[in-house]
Amino acid sequence: MRPFDDPRPGAKHPWRRRRALSAVVAAVAALSIASPPGASAAPVTSIWLSSRGNDANDGTAGKPVASLQKARDLVRRLNHDLRRDVVVNVGDGVYRLTEPLVLTAEDSGSNGHRVLWQAAKGAHPVVSGGERVTGWRLSDPAKGIWSAPVRPGSSTRQLYVDGVTAQRARTAVSRSDLTITPDGYTIADDRARWLLSLPGIDRAEFRGIDSFTDRYAPVERVAGGLIRMEQPSWRNNTWGWDHLGAPFHEGGFFVENALSLLDEPGEWFLDENAARLYYKPLAGQDVKAADVELPKLESLLQIGGSYDRPAQNISVSGLKFSDTTWRLPSSSLGLADQQTGTFIGDDVRYPEFEASRPHWHQMPAAVQVSAAHDIELIGNTYTDLGAVGIGIGNDANAHASGVGLGAQRVAVQDSVLTQIAGNGITVGGVQADAHHPSDPRMIVKDIDISDNLVTDVAKVYTSGVAILTTYTENAAIVHNEVGNLPYSGINTGFGWGANDAGGSPEYERRGLYKYQPKYATPTTSKNNRIAGNLVHDVMKMHTDGAAFYNLSANPGTVWERNHSYGNQFFAVYADEGSRYGTWRANVFDMPGNSRWFNGNFPGHLTGNLTITGNWTNSTDSNARDGDRGNVVKDNVLVSGSDWPVDAYRVIYEAGRLRNGARPTAGHLSVVTAPAAGGAVTLTARFTNVGTRPVTDLVLSATAEGRTMQQVQGARCSVSGGDTVQAVWRISAPVTPGALISSTPFAVTATYREAGQPRTLASSGTALSGKPVAAPWRGYGSVPAVFAEDGGRFAIAAAGADVWGAGGQHDDEYGVVYQPGAIDGDGRIVARVDRQDATNSWTKSGIVVRNDLTAAKSAQGYAAVLATPANGVVFAVDSDGDGMLDAQSQVPGVRAPVWLKLVRTGNQVEGFSSADGSTWTRIGPAAALRGAGQVLDAGLLHTSHDPGKPGLAEFGSVSITR
Repeated sequence: MRPFDDPRPGAKHPWRRRRALSAVVAAVAALSIASPPGASAAPVTSIWLSSRGNDANDGTAGKPVASLQKARDLVRRLNHDLRRDVVVNVGDGVYRLTEPLVLTAEDSGSNGHRVLWQAAKGAHPVVSGGERVTGWRLSDPAKGIWSAPVRPGSSTRQLYVDGVTAQRARTAVSRSDLTITPDGYTIADDRARWLLSLPGIDRAEFRGIDSFTDRYAPVERVAGGLIRMEQPSWRNNTWGWDHLGAPFHEGGFFVENALSLLDEPGEWFLDENAARLYYKPLAGQDVKAADVELPKLESLLQIGGSYDRPAQNISVSGLKFSDTTWRLPSSSLGLADQQTGTFIGDDVRYPEFEASRPHWHQMPAAVQVSAAHDIELIGNTYTDLGAVGIGIGNDANAHASGVGLGAQRVAVQDSVLTQIAGNGITVGGVQADAHHPSDPRMIVKDIDISDNLVTDVAKVYTSGVAILTTYTENAAIVHNEVGNLPYSGINTGFGWGANDAGGSPEYERRGLYKYQPKYATPTTSKNNRIAGNLVHDVMKMHTDGAAFYNLSANPGTVWERNHSYGNQFFAVYADEGSRYGTWRANVFDMPGNSRWFNGNFPGHLTGNLTITGNWTNSTDSNARDGDRGNVVKDNVLVSGSDWPVDAYRVIYEAGRLRNGARPTAGHLSVVTAPAAGGAVTLTARFTNVGTRPVTDLVLSATAEGRTMQQVQGARCSVSGGDTVQAVWRISAPVTPGALISSTPFAVTATYREAGQPRTLASSGTALSGKPVAAPWRGYGSVPAVFAEDGGRFAIAAAGADVWGAGGQHDDEYGVVYQPGAIDGDGRIVARVDRQDATNSWTKSGIVVRNDLTAAKSAQGYAAVLATPANGVVFAVDSDGDGMLDAQSQVPGVRAPVWLKLVRTGNQVEGFSSADGSTWTRIGPAAALRGAGQVLDAGLLHTSHDPGKPGLAEFGSVSITR
């Protein structure tokens, strides 16, 4: 098991395996695996299975058994006096189960040893809960529908065709065409009247995909003009939040599961009465040759005992688990979905919706672990599964054993989960014993979910997520890749803050505490770690979710060095009651400037969040420094995808870290700086963020229409973690009449990584200007170019912003200034003649400060700044922390515009004018916090885009002491 590289000094993974699985296997392989001929019986240390074996055999290599259950029985014979690890070698083939494999305390390792179920060397065994469907014939040539017989009594909600979850027959319906009644639907528009005569509607279901729920309600019958729905499904599905009758978002509404609806390629229908399966093949698909799997079982592997006698010391590796279903939504309960695999799972008529919350159920999993410790699920594949893939320590209702929770030191590593109906992995329960256990042995803790690929899950129940941990202690979700999901990616926490110590004011208002305690002690959620994960392309169907989603207090929990991109909603959602969590050193690549951090603050106790040192290309966040105890500082705004090297290192390391699944190890950055004689220095830096050497690196550059001289070259190999650079001097004289000239350039890095050729390229514009003369000086808190000519000034600079409130902490600018220009009372006046609109909030204007070269720290800070689209602002540092954080605004004004800033004692005022004669005050006078007797004064520009320099030109500048 590869440890995660934790940047925190002294940090440790909450739990790691007792020893490497490969070492165990090697040790066992070196031992005798069977009694020699003629010898007396001896303990067998290795048991062999083959799909062509025979359960009458003894399980030796030459006489393998045929079934997993028989192998388990052989393990049990050894467990009375287990003195060494037992390895169950599973050979190639498909092992079709008629019942789940159940491993209890009797099947566990003992005396410090383990029982290891593993794929035999070179084998790829499949554990299946389904039957392959054959005997296909074309039953409706006009519609292209094929059919095949199935075993009488077959019942399923899923069908898998060539490893892909097929779609049940369905047709879209408009919700507005139907009217909800206490008993079902009536027709509101004649467009839906066809439903009343739909053949097979008495076995159909209505499905609503809403904001954060995906609900299924079965039809009982049609009576007159009423589509009567099954109870209690109908009651459960038409109250509460985001339900069938009042969705917060319309994600789709369908009638499903009737042969008459089968009209699209890839759809299917099972006629249970006639024991016949119908399917309309995809274009080019030969159903007679396809692997069509009809699932029979709801779970495949159940690991668990009791709290007194837990299952323990069991490893499962190299197996593929597939072909399950989940039939409960076909019952009169339907599926009253409540988000991420929870639902109302009983027939109790609650007095009001909040009374149901303490009793929600969880979906079962194909592989279940509860009342167990020291369990390893490593290097397996989980696919074509009808509910949750892996369930660890869920509530008792989600475990076939009837014993839930109580999972400790459980690892899911190096595995693939895909084509799963619901959540990929669910850890923890949602009922009272999950968050306030009546027995400490119920606590779910020390869970390791690492190096897994979870993709294309929540295929049927689309409010599912890749990985969900509810109430857990010391859970580590590390270096997983998660992608292609209809809803959220990695979810942590549960309960909406209602079960936290002291309760929630919102749920007090709703009346929840009439039906459950208001707890005085914290939940079991604490000290979890979500690190180094890659989450991409999520929120494709639902709303109100995120790549990283959290509910309720989670003290000591850290989200760090994760990378997300392609998210259609939020990157981080700290939903109701989220408290005491830390998000640091993550990279959030947000499309269209969508919100990178969203806290559900109003009406809830959400707060005490630490959000520091993250990188994002979005300016949208509602987390504010100092608000509700939040610490929001030093988050870096990046232009486009121009990630700095430290951010790129996070991008490179995040995810599953396998060949072909990560970006190149090379990172190229380019900076320019003015040089003497009207020249520009161009510096290209190449960093190898990986661990293996990059070879044959060549850095080259071109500059359009200019001569170049290479000052320092780079033709070499680069060790992991090292940086090399090349430097060029570009002649860039300023053309007559201009203050600043621009020269387009391009830099290319060619190299070989793991023997494969790679190329990185960067382009931009080099700027040079006529130097400013005394008493003027130029300074940039970011790279900037300054120019002066006959009383005209110019600044070219990038910069995120000059603003230190609302979660921002930016003070990035270029300034042409006179040190100590104002002594006591005084003023500065200037005209902004030109301003590049690199952003609607680009800022150019006049400024005073104790020290204009001390960004983010110097006090006495005030400015009057023009913007391209937001008028003129008068901004001050209202609290003396060295950051502008309060402003007044005059809208509808843009360059060219005159600006004036006046200091009188410790007060400052801002003005604007169209002609330099008639002035408009910009808001009231403000205190100049921390101002000294003497202030620097000058001209300031920031492009409000850290990767895109802009130009501002000024004239008619005067400073009066």
